[in-house]
Amino acid sequence: MIQGDYFDQLMSALNQSAIVSITDTKGKIVFANENFCSLSGYSLPELLGKDHRMLSSSYHKPDFFQNMWETLKKGQVWTGEILNRRKNGEYCWVQSTISAIVNEKNEVVNYVAIRFDITQMKQTQLLLAESSRLASLGEMASGIAHEINNPLTIILGRLTIAQKKLERNDPPAIVTKELQTIERTVFRISNIINGLKKLAREGSFDPTEEFDMVQLVNESHDLYAQKLTASEVKFSFDQTEPIYVNAKPLQISQVILNLVNNSIDAIESLPERWINIEVTKQGDRCLISVIDSGTGIPAAIASKVMNPFFTTKDPGKGTGLGLSLSKKMVEDSNGRFFYDATKKNTTFTIDLELGQAKDKVA
Repeated sequence: MIQGDYFDQLMSALNQSAIVSITDTKGKIVFANENFCSLSGYSLPELLGKDHRMLSSSYHKPDFFQNMWETLKKGQVWTGEILNRRKNGEYCWVQSTISAIVNEKNEVVNYVAIRFDITQMKQTQLLLAESSRLASLGEMASGIAHEINNPLTIILGRLTIAQKKLERNDPPAIVTKELQTIERTVFRISNIINGLKKLAREGSFDPTEEFDMVQLVNESHDLYAQKLTASEVKFSFDQTEPIYVNAKPLQISQVILNLVNNSIDAIESLPERWINIEVTKQGDRCLISVIDSGTGIPAAIASKVMNPFFTTKDPGKGTGLGLSLSKKMVEDSNGRFFYDATKKNTTFTIDLELGQAKDKVA
C-alpha cells in the first residue's frame, strides 16, 4: 500500500510539472495529461488515436524524426528539442525525452514521452543571438560606410571625366570605358548593401539549403574588408572551385563574420597580422577553417571559449556570446564547430555536409 501511494505521488508530481503523452507502437496517442492538452490546445478526445504530426511545425526535416524512430526501435532513449505548432497556430518549443515501455517478454508495447516547455528559454536564446549579431554588424558599420563611400567617390570622379569627354566629342569607345567603370562600381555597392541586408535579417528559422560555400565566403568579404585594411591585416582566400554544402547560408555567413572579427581583435598587437580562410572537402564533409597569425589558444582557455559569456577581450569589446552562438548556429545546420588545437596557428573550423551538387561545375 505504501509503494502504491508512493507511485501515485510520483505520477501526480510528474503530471503537475511535465507534459506527458503515451503512444502505441505505431505512434498513435493513447494517453495525454492535462499539461499536454493545455500546451497543444487540443482536448483529450481530439488527441486520442492521432499521432504527433498534428502538432507539426514543418520546422524539422524528415530525417530528424526518422533518426528519432531509429533510436527508439533500437531500445534506446531519445532526447531532443522539438518545435511544435499549437492548435491556434502559435509555436512552442519542448525538450523531449522518449523511451519504450516493454512487457514481461521484453517486447515494446508503448512509448512514453516526457516533455518540458522551453519556449521562453529559446526566445531568450534568440534575443541573445540577435544582440550578438547586431553587435557584430555594429563593429562593421563604420567600415561598411567607408566601403560604400569609396566607390561613390569613384563614380562621381568618373562621371566628371565622362562628361568632359562628351563635351570634347571624344570617340564613343573612350566614353564607354568610363561608363563600364561606373557600372562595375555600382555593382560593388549593390553587393555590399545586399550582404548587409541579409545579415540584418534574423535567420534562425530559415530551412537548410544547398549553396556554394566559396561564393558565400567571397560575398562576405566586403563586410569586413575595411576593418582588415584599418587593422593592417593581410587576408587571403584562394579557393575558386565551387564547393556546395547543405546549411543555413545566413547563419554560416554570420559565423564567418564573427570569426574574422575575433581574429582581427586577437592579433591586433602582433607584429605579423594575417587571416586565411580555407574551404576543403573531406569525404562527404566540407571544412571551412578561419586561420589567423596567432600561435594558438592555451588549453585552459580553449576548454572554455565555447561557454556563454566567456571572453578574453577587454571590457566593452565583447559580450562573450560570439563563439557559443556560432557553435549553436553551425549545429542548427547539422554541422560541427570547433577549435582545432592540432594546428600551429589559431584555427576555428566549421564542418558541414557536402551538397548533392558537389560535382557541379560553375
